[in-house]
Amino acid sequence: MVDTFADDQRMTVSDTTIRMERDTGVITVSAASDPSVVPEVRDWTITVRGAATSHVEVEVAGARVDAQTVYDTSTLSLSVLVPGVPARSGMEVRFLDGIAVADDPWMEDAFDVLYRARMHYLTKEQAMSAVRGEGKAAVASLFSLERGDGDGGDLHEG
Repeated sequence: MVDTFADDQRMTVSDTTIRMERDTGVITVSAASDPSVVPEVRDWTITVRGAATSHVEVEVAGARVDAQTVYDTSTLSLSVLVPGVPARSGMEVRFLDGIAVADDPWMEDAFDVLYRARMHYLTKEQAMSAVRGEGKAAVASLFSLERGDGDGGDLHEG
């Protein structure tokens, strides 16, 4: 039997605390608790899902640094890329416009679903009209749309 923990000196841990304060729009990344066991310099990508776009400032060890922001509309994700952060330094990311929840693109999603649906154009128009008029509550109305003669409804054959 092999004792894999015989040499406790080989097992070293370093903690890095990441704290998000949504009210103030600040994300704080602490310095590594034991910088000797992590790379001397790290590249950080901090992604906030479901967030609206925002202007961002980043400080590393109290000094302002350049950072790149990328917004992904398909996932409503705001990413902040900060290269070359020393493991011995803390980092603060400030969202100057706050960390606001992104607008829900449900109307565009509904249009996309209907656009791709294999059904008669008139039925698509009726469905989109219900969505525009009733909002998200239109789901119940969609069940009442004409379903055709029972042999597949309004679906087209390939």
